[in-house]
Amino acid sequence: MPRIAILLIGFGMLALTACGTAHDKPIPGFQGIIPNATWSDDRSWAARIDGDYQMLFITTTGSSTCPHVIDSVQHDVEQSLLTVAAHQHKPAGGQCTMDLQPHTSFVKITEPVAPEAQVTIELEEFYGTITLTPDTSSQEDVGGIHQP
Repeated sequence: MPRIAILLIGFGMLALTACGTAHDKPIPGFQGIIPNATWSDDRSWAARIDGDYQMLFITTTGSSTCPHVIDSVQHDVEQSLLTVAAHQHKPAGGQCTMDLQPHTSFVKITEPVAPEAQVTIELEEFYGTITLTPDTSSQEDVGGIHQP
């Protein structure tokens, strides 16, 4: 009887440890929307440039476990155009939930945007563009987010 018990315990431990998954890297950004953002015509994404003209926030809607996060921003100063590249974050297991949640990621713009200038923002693989003026309603950091 002790051999059978040890064998069953061994199989149980093997089964439990085999089901473990690798830990995911944290998802950049935060779940939720950024206040005072300007939404695209189809409401699938939003953008905001903060009061110090250096931080770009992009909010997208989609799976809460597989949100889109910013990869890079190309800033064409002459055209007042920001082109944003993003990717869909995938968890280690590769499965995305079928919910619809907002997620905001952010990046520091290498050249600050002119305070009074209208800027057009394109998010690759998303519909439409957003034209906005940097948010000067508050000169403090948005939501306490600081990025060096």
